[in-house]
Amino acid sequence: MKKLAYKWRLLLRKILIVCGFGAFAMGEFGCGDYGAPYTGGNVRAADTKEPIPGIWVSIPERKAVTTTSQYGYFNFGFDLNRATLLLLKDIDGTNNGGEFHDKIITDYTGNGYNIDLYRKQ
Repeated sequence: MKKLAYKWRLLLRKILIVCGFGAFAMGEFGCGDYGAPYTGGNVRAADTKEPIPGIWVSIPERKAVTTTSQYGYFNFGFDLNRATLLLLKDIDGTNNGGEFHDKIITDYTGNGYNIDLYRKQ
């Protein structure tokens, strides 16, 4: 019986991770509280200021990876206590309205960033 319950919990964790709830599914971070600080921002095209969906966003130091939503928004679910490296990469080619240059932000400090990406010519 315990083995079956373990398998169900493992399956549920995998489903939650695939759906983008990785921090909550892992169990080591606990549940996010309402009003808790978080690390997030918006990614948009530099020329049109339109949001860009499907951009891969990573904080290598924390081994955290996510992609932007259809509205160009990303959120990691944790707060940064100091500036860190943030990597952005267009992984889906022209599916999100064009091909965009990769970007590295070396002094990323957390919430509220509007990040502009330039189109490849």
